[in-house]
Amino acid sequence: MRLGCGAQVLGKPGLHSYDGRRGQHAPHLSVSLVYLRAVLHYLLEHEIRMYRMAAELVPYATHPDYPQLHHQLDDCGNELAELGQWVLQQRMRLSFHAPASVALATIMPEGVEQARLRLNVLAGVLDRMALGPEAVVVVHMGGLVGGADAAIERWLRAWETLPAATQARLALEHDEHGASLALVLRIHAATGVPVVFDHLHWLLHNPEGYDLTQALDAALATWPPHVRPKAHFATPRTELRAVLKSDGATRRRRWLLAPPRSGHHSDFVHPWEFAHFVEVAGHCREFDVLLEAKASDVAVLRLRDDLTRYVPDVAQWLYDRRGNDEC
Repeated sequence: MRLGCGAQVLGKPGLHSYDGRRGQHAPHLSVSLVYLRAVLHYLLEHEIRMYRMAAELVPYATHPDYPQLHHQLDDCGNELAELGQWVLQQRMRLSFHAPASVALATIMPEGVEQARLRLNVLAGVLDRMALGPEAVVVVHMGGLVGGADAAIERWLRAWETLPAATQARLALEHDEHGASLALVLRIHAATGVPVVFDHLHWLLHNPEGYDLTQALDAALATWPPHVRPKAHFATPRTELRAVLKSDGATRRRRWLLAPPRSGHHSDFVHPWEFAHFVEVAGHCREFDVLLEAKASDVAVLRLRDDLTRYVPDVAQWLYDRRGNDEC
């Protein structure tokens, strides 16, 4: 079982996940790839072999105001192929998570078209890198306007308009509200799109009453036998938050303390909660886990240390399973 982290890494100063310059300054995938190489080398030094790349890796690639930036994949074909070969040699697993605005179930035609363009770019990066089918673009279903049946129908119609290469890269995640695990399983049944199990979303939104074993088994079974599934794990934040708000009377902004929002990810992962998850998952087929913690790579390293200190049998199990990693 590989443990991975999201786009922004924190353990080494100066690392960037993509070229974040504004459009008028001509940001480019070639710069993002330089940054990405540095991030991947850092992760490899710490034996983190699973990484979610920034959805903005190809900046402004579909923005209508910057048509000169719409051909970055072609511009960087050789660099992408070279980097992809190195990634495969290092047995690293890369993926994307599409932005929240990418919603194939939207009722807005222009939203569907923009989603199609963004997904084609993200899938195109993975294809140009020649990565295996475990390299996916995770998407959410989107809103349930008009009810679940109508939303599923819209999602399926939009999915059918995607190129086959993009369809093959998609993986569908259930939500903390809206599309439950059972709903996205219906989309899998109609399309074959695999389902990414999200532990925190299952805790927050489980109207069907699946227990953890049932939920995990159902999601993992949607992946083809030759493709290693992935799952998401996060611990909910429990601390007070400092938020900047305007005073209604004076209109002055000041810092106030607020309780945590439902579903807000914590900085680190609770080791005993993760140990329980791993123990339940022990009977399942092998899969990888991306930690959705605010501390990113630092959270992965801390969780490893915590498990070794407090739950050494689980830490050993993870180490043994990591030895079986395959891409």
